[in-house]
Amino acid sequence: MLGTSEAAFHLGRVAMGSTQEATKSQISYGQGGILGVLALLLGFTLAMAVSRLETRKELVVEESTAIGTSYLRAQLVPSPEGPEISSRLRDYVDVRLEYSRARTDLDRQTARARAARVEDEVWSGLSPLHKRILGR
Repeated sequence: MLGTSEAAFHLGRVAMGSTQEATKSQISYGQGGILGVLALLLGFTLAMAVSRLETRKELVVEESTAIGTSYLRAQLVPSPEGPEISSRLRDYVDVRLEYSRARTDLDRQTARARAARVEDEVWSGLSPLHKRILGR
């Protein structure tokens, strides 16, 4: 693109002397239109990016609130399930932080798989407690 722009600049300077004023004005109208469309596209792109960022922030806050609430509720669960659930929730937070720090897709997939595994362990830890409470 840089080479093409440079070549067009030099060709334009050579043809500058033979170009009529009407042609120059029409070219500037076209150039203004192209720049207007470019500005519109940039505006829409920026608006979509900001929207996605805000949504992502909201989801992170919701997840952290849910984890915090679950951890506080796990403190009320009697032994041996309560401390085990609390430990698994701390492991889950560590894995989620690892996911957020991941730089490659492979690291993200590995962290996501570990998070799913830890989440399953939390739920499996709740199953015996649920059976004990319900007397089944």
